[in-house]
Amino acid sequence: MKRSIYYFSIFTVFCLLFIDCSEEDTEPNIVNCRIRNYEYDNGFTSPNSVSDTRSVSYNYSNGLVSSIDLNINLSGKAYNLSAQLEYDDQNRIVSIKADDENYVGITYDSLSIEVQTTRSQLSNPIIDQYTLNDKGQIIKRGGYVSERYEYNDEDQLVRIYSLDNDEEYLASEFQYDNKPNPFERIPVEINWAIPAGEDAQIWFDFAFKNMGPNNILKADYFNSNGDLSNTNEYAFNYDSNDYPISSTTGLSSSNYSYDSCN
Repeated sequence: MKRSIYYFSIFTVFCLLFIDCSEEDTEPNIVNCRIRNYEYDNGFTSPNSVSDTRSVSYNYSNGLVSSIDLNINLSGKAYNLSAQLEYDDQNRIVSIKADDENYVGITYDSLSIEVQTTRSQLSNPIIDQYTLNDKGQIIKRGGYVSERYEYNDEDQLVRIYSLDNDEEYLASEFQYDNKPNPFERIPVEINWAIPAGEDAQIWFDFAFKNMGPNNILKADYFNSNGDLSNTNEYAFNYDSNDYPISSTTGLSSSNYSYDSCN
């Protein structure tokens, strides 16, 4: 049976803004905006829908995100979680440790990454293997979910193919703006589930594949037969540095705030 899982949470913090340069000045000016808070509301109010509002705060040390504080409200129930991030001497994230016994450990080889995820509700860790190209981009994921990734000349992830016994079929396709993605260097994603009759389970995941340079304007999702099953379109408002300050898709809305733009 073919299966695919779509995770798309945008989490990144380094992007380029090109400003007119003189002929003598060949290096572009660069503006780095450091995101401090992200707020999201899925807009659902119906009793039959799960309302989801969240506020995510990012704390920094030595220019890197050192911890993430999450306040989330799911259908009237409030949850508060934190995650601590650790890095190696190349500023690559090596662990995400949450205060709910959720732990993610990341190890690196020359062209591969292994991600081991431990959660309190799972009897065994989840292990994923990522294969990289010489640009450091993911080109394949193996494990519980198997996928292949395709990029364009602007280094944007444009297609994800699900794999079933090495047979691939198009799972999703993306279009982008040309503005900086504020989460490019924050490879952390928030996921949640509400098992039948149980309280919500919320966790922090590794989201390396979502570290693109720009913001998604359109995402098309396809079923196992290759037929289009769903489309999400996003609209952004930007500040003077071309960073997003708000966005909408369907009923959902998001707001972004920054504490530094250099």
